Amino acid sequence: MYSIRIKVNYLLLLMGSTTFMVTLRSWYMVYQTFMLNNGNVIDTSTFIQSLSSALFSHLPFVNTVPGGSFFSVHGSPILFLLLPFYAVLPSFVSLYIILNIVNYFPSIPLFLMAKKSLRSEKLAFLYGFSYLFYPFIYTYPFEVLTLFSGLFIFAFYFYTERKWVQFFILFALSLSTIEFSPIVGAFFTFYLIAERISKKELVLKRSLALMLKSYWLEISVFLVSVIFFLIEKDMISYFSLSSHSVFSNIYGTDPFSLKSIINGITDDPQGKLNYLVLLNMPFLFLSFLDPILILELPWLLVTFISVFGPYWDPYVYYASYVTPFVVLGFLKGVDRIKNMMNSKAIKKIFQLSLAINVLVWVAVDGLTMFYSSPVYPVSPQNQGVFQLADMIPQNSSVYTYTGCLPIASSHSWNSWFYGYTNKTYILFNSYSGPPSNLSGYGLYGVQGDFMLYRQNFTGSPVIDSYYLNASGGQTSPGQPYVESYSFFIPKGNYTAQVFVKSNGTYPKLVNYNFGNVDAQFQANDSYAVVQEFSVSEPITLGQVVIFGIPTYGYYGFTAEISTSLDPTTVIQSSSFAQYAYKLDGYEVFSFSNLELEPGRTYYLWVYTGGDPGGLFLQGKHVGNGLYYVKLSSNAVSHVSGSMKFSLVASNIMCPVIHPSNITITINNVSHFFTVQQSNVFTVHFRVQNSSFVGITLHVNEPYSYFLLTLSVHNHDKELHSFMLQEPYEVLLIFLIPSVALMFASLKLRRLSIPFSRLSWLSLVVLLGIFYITFMLDYFNLAVVSPTLLALEGIAVTVNLAFSFFSSISKKEVT
Repeated sequence: MYSIRIKVNYLLLLMGSTTFMVTLRSWYMVYQTFMLNNGNVIDTSTFIQSLSSALFSHLPFVNTVPGGSFFSVHGSPILFLLLPFYAVLPSFVSLYIILNIVNYFPSIPLFLMAKKSLRSEKLAFLYGFSYLFYPFIYTYPFEVLTLFSGLFIFAFYFYTERKWVQFFILFALSLSTIEFSPIVGAFFTFYLIAERISKKELVLKRSLALMLKSYWLEISVFLVSVIFFLIEKDMISYFSLSSHSVFSNIYGTDPFSLKSIINGITDDPQGKLNYLVLLNMPFLFLSFLDPILILELPWLLVTFISVFGPYWDPYVYYASYVTPFVVLGFLKGVDRIKNMMNSKAIKKIFQLSLAINVLVWVAVDGLTMFYSSPVYPVSPQNQGVFQLADMIPQNSSVYTYTGCLPIASSHSWNSWFYGYTNKTYILFNSYSGPPSNLSGYGLYGVQGDFMLYRQNFTGSPVIDSYYLNASGGQTSPGQPYVESYSFFIPKGNYTAQVFVKSNGTYPKLVNYNFGNVDAQFQANDSYAVVQEFSVSEPITLGQVVIFGIPTYGYYGFTAEISTSLDPTTVIQSSSFAQYAYKLDGYEVFSFSNLELEPGRTYYLWVYTGGDPGGLFLQGKHVGNGLYYVKLSSNAVSHVSGSMKFSLVASNIMCPVIHPSNITITINNVSHFFTVQQSNVFTVHFRVQNSSFVGITLHVNEPYSYFLLTLSVHNHDKELHSFMLQEPYEVLLIFLIPSVALMFASLKLRRLSIPFSRLSWLSLVVLLGIFYITFMLDYFNLAVVSPTLLALEGIAVTVNLAFSFFSSISKKEVT
């Protein structure tokens, strides 16, 4: 029997896996933005505006949300360092790529630390690979706070390697993210002291000089942390004109008020404890075995004295102050117990951690990405926003709505979304409409269902290609189908097309007491309306359609089938809860394949529960078999009349033997058509003045399931973009480098990239050139093209990537 042994370069395999995850997560968030479906758009837009205003408008990182300089609220010197990378592609795209690179590539130093500690590449790979699936790596929205986690892990790696220059650079970068970070940095001093105590190395020296020499690292770490805190505190004070306190950024508490602290401690202690458990569970709580737990305390203390709920929500980015120490604590904990366990047991610990991380990631992130909120192709009508945004100059002002805010902000930092303000441009779509009247504005461009209005513009639109699509359809037979739309449409001539496609069949319907409906019978939570009925052939009941008008309130509706007026003979029931205003005169109750036999008498019960009011069921004054049954005593009263309802069979499908009629109403003008199995109907109309246009579709004989699509356009031409309409093909293309790295790991036993200290020196030089160029432009000492800044940013990015990978290559060789 033969076996094949493949030598794997685990470092290269991990690098490929990390690149894969960075690509996947960046792709997902970028396309969520393309789809106008991204959450927390305001957070990301704040940083787009802040960086763009500095790069292109000579302003001190100014934004419109919350307004003014970003430094007037938060101290984040790291924004200066982000400028060259942001300049390469100044938009939300670059921010999401930066965020994912910083937060996922710590897998590499984690691998190197584990390899050195455990002397096993396989275990080191499991550790780094587990980190990639840690569900609390925050990839959206973009927040400088979330950069702390990845930067600190890099800093900790250099601390373990005793490379002090690199350590202090990365440590300083982590502290520069936001004003709370230096507090965590100061706690690193206590961690270093605790490490000395655990190793029995804490010794008091006789002279101050010896103390300074022995404890220079602890002293330096503490001083650097204090200096950064003071710098960031003074930044906030300076840019806010002393109107904003750094301590007010700890929401939901006053750290100087005992009463406020007590209120925080007593608020949801169980939720705060669960927060600690959830963050540590994927790495088996091993950080609890090491002094590194000290570094989790600063943020945990904040959560315990605050009443601000997002602070202890594990899926909100604030946990970035805890997660790096959970991950690092796993390896430190293993170091403390490895001498008590054999190699197989240690391997099981790593495998268990990987399994938990993968399972939780699949349950949370995986299902979100590919099931509950997947990426779809961007519709042609939504693609219009990108072409219109390209028409907006960088230093202009824009009003738009929240979904478009990151797109508009990527073109002009001065973009706003709340309330009407006097902006140069207004960007909106047909569904939302303009924020107010458009007096003083002219239509500058139309693309898809998006419109761009420009202040004081009187010419013809630069682009005039309007089109939109809206879809609906019948999903439950036996109900009248009405679909109403209201679209803001510019002045002009338009064509509306309605596409109706039926599957040609409908379930068997048994209608009772249709025709001239002239009576109403009230059902409420005191008594039920009960209608006697029978069937002429065997039916497997799938649904019951009841027609009625509810009054105000929130209701629990119940429909039941029994074999007598005795409620104990109920054979199946169906119920739901709904607000009255959401009901349209009918409701469908689902039954689980209830067999109804001919020749037997059945009873349909309908009653409600909930707020005061009631359900007025439609019916006729004539007929029989209708009763009121008092729910408390089962007392029966006969009522003259009959209730209207339909039975829908789930076992009998009938062909469509007659057409339905469809009515299309546009601005109160109706057009009538006959629907066969599949039809297209066309209506031409004119909009005299730009306004909301009402379009209603009414199908009054809905005996089949059908799909319905409404298209409105003034030209037949639609935008087509491979990038926007083929997201999964784009993903596959961008995943090629990461997959290539993973395959290369099976052949390349050793990664070899030429290493030279000159690469780091050239990085410093390139950064210097960029910032000199930026400052010359910022202070109007020279006119600098954005293209030049982008090219310098590319040079910095490429040099940094080369320096990083060559350093890793050197580390592997050594």
